[in-house]
Amino acid sequence: MIEGEIMNKPNLFIVGFPKTGTTALAEMLNNHPEISYGKRKEAYYFDTLYFENKDLYPFPKADKLFKSHNILSRNKPVFNNEEEYCSLYNNVDDIKYYLDATVFYIAYSEIANLIYEFNESSKIIIMIRNPIDRAWSNYVYLKGIYEDDFSEAIANEKNKINQGYHPFSYFLNLGLYYERIKKYIKVFGKSNVKVFLDEDLKSNTQDTLEQIFSWLELSKNFNLDLNKKYNSSVNTNSKVNWIRTNNIFLKIKPLVKKLISKKNINRAKKIFKDTEEMKDSDLLKLKKIYKEDIIKTSKLINRDLSHWT
Repeated sequence: MIEGEIMNKPNLFIVGFPKTGTTALAEMLNNHPEISYGKRKEAYYFDTLYFENKDLYPFPKADKLFKSHNILSRNKPVFNNEEEYCSLYNNVDDIKYYLDATVFYIAYSEIANLIYEFNESSKIIIMIRNPIDRAWSNYVYLKGIYEDDFSEAIANEKNKINQGYHPFSYFLNLGLYYERIKKYIKVFGKSNVKVFLDEDLKSNTQDTLEQIFSWLELSKNFNLDLNKKYNSSVNTNSKVNWIRTNNIFLKIKPLVKKLISKKNINRAKKIFKDTEEMKDSDLLKLKKIYKEDIIKTSKLINRDLSHWT
C-alpha cells in the first residue's frame, strides 16, 4: 500500500451466530451496489486476533475443523496486521459499506471491543434462530470431525470449552444469545445494532432486506434474484465430512465441480443428507437450558420468541 493511502475499512459486520442464515444474508447484501465483502465473506481477523492475544493456538482438532470450513490459516492468524486485513477491500472503491461477515466475532464478548476500537462507526447485524435448531445444525455440520454423538457432545461441552476447543464446536453455548447481543448493544449503541431472525429471512426475504437497507440508508431499488439459492450447504453425514476434509479431495474439488453436472450434484446431496434425528431426552434438556435465555433475548430485542420455548 502506498504511504498515506486511505484504506477501505470494514464498517458493516455480520458477527453471528453460526448456522443462522448468515451466509445467505451476506451473499444477498453483497449483491447491493453499495455493499461489498471484498475478496472473501469471512475475514477471521478479530476472532483470530483475540485467539492470538489469549494464546489459544493451537486448537484441538483444528486442522480438520478449519479444512471443513475453508479457513486457509489453520492454527495461525489469517492476517498479520490491520493493513493486511483491509487489503481484502482494495479491489472495491466508492461504496458505502465494506462488509465482514465472520460469524465467530459473536463468540467472545471482548471481540466487540476490538471491532469498536477498529471502527467505532460500524453497523452490526446479528442473526439468530431457534437455539435448539441451531445446536443440532451445528452438530450435524461437524459430524465426523468431532466424533461424539450429540448426547455425548452436549454432555462434554464444558470440557471442550475448558480445553480450548474452537468455539464452532460449542453446540450449546453458541445458542445462548442474550449476553452476547447485550454486549454489542452496550458497545455500539442500540441504533447501530440490528437483530434478525433466520425464519424471517427465509419467509419474508424482501421485507427483511428492505428493513436492512432502510436502516443503512441505502436505496432499495436494485434487482436481487430471490429465487436464487444463496446458501447451498446441507447437513451431511460423517462419511461425507471425511471426504470434505480430505487433502486430496480439496485439491481436485474445482475439477470435480466442472466435470459433474449440477443436477447430479444435487442428487448426491439428497442421497447423503443426514437423516439422524435428535433424541427426545436431548430435546427436553435443550428446552430447559435455553428457556430463560430465550425469554431474556425476547425482551432485549422486543420480539416475541415464545414459539421457541
